[in-house]
Amino acid sequence: MKKRLAFIIALVLCAALAGGLCEAAPLAVSDAVTDGNAMAITFALAPSAETRYYTLEKIYVNGLEATQTRANGRTEGWLDAPVSVTVTLDISDIGRAESYTVAASFSVLRPEQPIVMVESQITDNFDTYHNNIVQYNNAGNIVATKEGDILLAPGTYEEEWLLSAKLIETGKMSLLETLPVVFTLPIGDMELRQGAGNLSMGDWDIRVKKAEATDMSIAVIVDEVFPETFTQAQVSDAMRSLTVTDEAGRKDFYMGSSSDTSEPVRLMDGTWLVTFKWTTQRVNHIPNQLRLTPYTYDAMMNAIEDPEHSLFIPLQ
Repeated sequence: MKKRLAFIIALVLCAALAGGLCEAAPLAVSDAVTDGNAMAITFALAPSAETRYYTLEKIYVNGLEATQTRANGRTEGWLDAPVSVTVTLDISDIGRAESYTVAASFSVLRPEQPIVMVESQITDNFDTYHNNIVQYNNAGNIVATKEGDILLAPGTYEEEWLLSAKLIETGKMSLLETLPVVFTLPIGDMELRQGAGNLSMGDWDIRVKKAEATDMSIAVIVDEVFPETFTQAQVSDAMRSLTVTDEAGRKDFYMGSSSDTSEPVRLMDGTWLVTFKWTTQRVNHIPNQLRLTPYTYDAMMNAIEDPEHSLFIPLQ
């Protein structure tokens, strides 16, 4: 069972900017847990009496940037009420350790332009809604929803973790303070099951680097190896994706997953390597086995599975 941490060693620092002391806007880590492949952190921000906007910046684990897979609560929004947001990270590439050093920060921004509130749902036709956003932005306004979305003019919105930089760059807001938090997180006391396996299909081999499951997450990392006689184009044509199920082909043991396949890389011995990674967002139960089934696509981009060459990985 998942064991919540008895303690979190946290250091919250408030940076002094623009020659003055920053306002009090305390940040706390109210809960955190990791199984070595996934990490869930709950941040708490106190409200501000002034109109302020917060954004969660990148999170680093053992010095490496961690990928956010989901958030329960808002990672950016207005600081007009207490904020609690739980962020789940994929740390399966970082490696298993007894503890992890986590570094995160929130930016607290001050609006420098008038705020125009709009509905978060499109009530008019799309063109009208779109044109209003452009006109409000061009007139020197911050276009926002009460939920906390900032609607920038089309072509200026970037990825979430660059939102604060874009707001500052466009002059819509200024950076009032940065709230960093650094803490040490021991690995949780929970059941861990692991597995391994290999499969050869003529010119294509798969080698399981990692197959780990807890009641928090399941992570599978597989190396696909192709012979040195292949060209990169041949490797791209021969690459197979993988479906991950339990031994009976069911997917009800998890809710939500993400996968990633790397570009082909030529190794020193001339062979080609492609890495496939699959992680879950939530685990309903740990299966006895994982089943990896390769599949390709036909000309109409329909997936064609090859169940005869499934690789079964017992989890022990």
